[in-house]
Amino acid sequence: MIACTHKQDKSLSNKEYIAHIQQVKDGEFNEEAQQQARKIKETLNSLDEFELYFSFSFGLSDGSSGSQPEAAEAFTLPSADATRADFYDPGRRLYFTEHKRLPEPAFEFNMGYKDEGFQSLSIKDFKYNIQKIYLKNQAVAAKDIRLRSVDSLEVTVRYSYPTAFDTVTITRSQPEVLYKNTGLKVHRFDDQKLVIDLPIDISSNILAYHGITADGTIIASNGHSSFPLTIIKPALVKELMTLQEAFQAADKARIQQVMEESKNNLLPGLSLLESLEKEVMTYEESEENLETEVETLKQLIKDYAAVLETGKQRYEITFPYGVKAVHLYIASAFDSLQRTLTVQNALPERPEFEVFKDDANDLYGIVDKSGSITIPAKYKDLHSVADHFFIERQKGDFYTHHLDVEQKTLKQVPGKVTFYQDLGNGLYSFHDENRKLGVLDKNFEVVLPFQYENATYCAGLLVMSYNHRGRIYQKIFTRPGKEIEIPGIIKNSSCADSYLILKNREGKSAILNKQGKLILPFNYYIDGHNDAVAKHLASYTSSKNESALKGLVNTETGKIVVPEEKGFYHIYPFSEGLAAAIFSKNQGDKMGFINEMGETVIPPQFLYANNFYKELACVLAADEQVYLITPTGKVVKSFPGIVQNEEHFKKRNYGYKKETEDGLVYYEINERYYNDQGEPLNKELTREN
Repeated sequence: MIACTHKQDKSLSNKEYIAHIQQVKDGEFNEEAQQQARKIKETLNSLDEFELYFSFSFGLSDGSSGSQPEAAEAFTLPSADATRADFYDPGRRLYFTEHKRLPEPAFEFNMGYKDEGFQSLSIKDFKYNIQKIYLKNQAVAAKDIRLRSVDSLEVTVRYSYPTAFDTVTITRSQPEVLYKNTGLKVHRFDDQKLVIDLPIDISSNILAYHGITADGTIIASNGHSSFPLTIIKPALVKELMTLQEAFQAADKARIQQVMEESKNNLLPGLSLLESLEKEVMTYEESEENLETEVETLKQLIKDYAAVLETGKQRYEITFPYGVKAVHLYIASAFDSLQRTLTVQNALPERPEFEVFKDDANDLYGIVDKSGSITIPAKYKDLHSVADHFFIERQKGDFYTHHLDVEQKTLKQVPGKVTFYQDLGNGLYSFHDENRKLGVLDKNFEVVLPFQYENATYCAGLLVMSYNHRGRIYQKIFTRPGKEIEIPGIIKNSSCADSYLILKNREGKSAILNKQGKLILPFNYYIDGHNDAVAKHLASYTSSKNESALKGLVNTETGKIVVPEEKGFYHIYPFSEGLAAAIFSKNQGDKMGFINEMGETVIPPQFLYANNFYKELACVLAADEQVYLITPTGKVVKSFPGIVQNEEHFKKRNYGYKKETEDGLVYYEINERYYNDQGEPLNKELTREN
């Protein structure tokens, strides 16, 4: 584990060192100069070709299927008219996320939802100029926001789009490609992979890339990653090399000249490089998971920002077949568009507490939803992970803190544990240093030790996953942490609110009630996702045969309500006391409705049926007409059938019941929209594409 422990550097500034050497006699200075020369040379040599980066690769396929490569379309630029139409479309929306900071907030912009979003433009290419900030419908200066939540912004958006591009061809024999007098360094180019470094100004203009096979076929890549390379500042290295030569010659005048002309404090910079070298060696010898590694590298780059900078962008591009060349398409000319938008807050309802940053001191604290500081900014690194839980990173280690609202204090959860999940009912899961999971109560006392892989809390019971010889199994515990004895080994389980459906290694299921009692033994097959049809009912079968009928069992008592021989081919979830059911395969998959005793209420007659909502159900009858019916089967409304769709007749679906994120229930029937009573509904209210 890398530990960023360098202290405030005590090396002399350029001005201080110049004053120092003027007081040292030439004879004494010669030895000091040689030591400084060796120190600079050794440090620079040890950091030769130094690079820091973290990357993520995106793969589309492994390219192993098919013997012939599929040709890609030649690269072309989007139509300028289409670009302008998309940019100026009055229906397009932007939203912002506010990051609480002092002295001024920061804003991150996001695209609108579905039709509101720009269809062919990437908003990461937009440039934003905030004209006005609104707080409670009043324009407010940024410095006066403090930590309060902003309502909306008036923003001028500028978009530059390419109107011409160059094609740069890279072949396997080229270690470097010259583009506009700039060398593009090729690190690797084998049969199916290209690794190349591009200057930042060129990389920002990369539009796409293609591979060229031996027979000249243009093919698309099937994987890529792009990431910045952090390097030691070239200007600092150059000045240190010049200073090393001056020290080697013990030339005081030259040393003074180099230091006076430098924009860097050279000896403090050298000390930082020495510290950087040690930490990099420690990091390279450590074994870290990906999450920790990324955080460590981010912290390293942050701690040594005085001597580091982003140098180039590295591209790693793979292809599904061997290629002899790669084409890079680089934008060479641009036009721009501009418009002013009112941008709404994407999170108008803020969390009760969240992290803020004091930019002046580079420290973090906690603020409540009103904008009042709860915990002053005194933490070097702090992240919110759940209500009242925050994670602090210290020298590569992670610590979890809990916010005591009444005392307005952060209390560290004992040990080096990382918050994972709020399980509910005053129980929390955490990871320890070995990534093993344990459960703590609200007082952070151990309920279950750190020896598990995962945890869920269902029906008042703890379901803990553990690793046994490379396979994952489960154990069940009461809330206080007492293990419930279950015959055999549990392979997995499903939560059904008031009970658990357990599955053993043979694939058979049992039902465990919330009291921890096994009320149905491992004698049946129950699908945890589809067979939990009601709070107190589950469908079951004793056969793996796909055409086997399913009965109903009471999950509170274990009593069979409907024997499987008198059951149904499929039973859908109950709603308002009724469930749609397919009675048998012999009836052509026709659907009807049954009650909770398994009695037929509406005989099988529908091609498709939704469940009941507000005593109405949307069904597709045998005549392929869609109706709304009552629980007695009475038709109260019929809907238009197949509709013309420009080029052909198209029936979008059977009349599905849907629900928006804000709880609006509606039906989509043959590309028209209706509310839960069957009245026409504006499509915009559904947020459908």
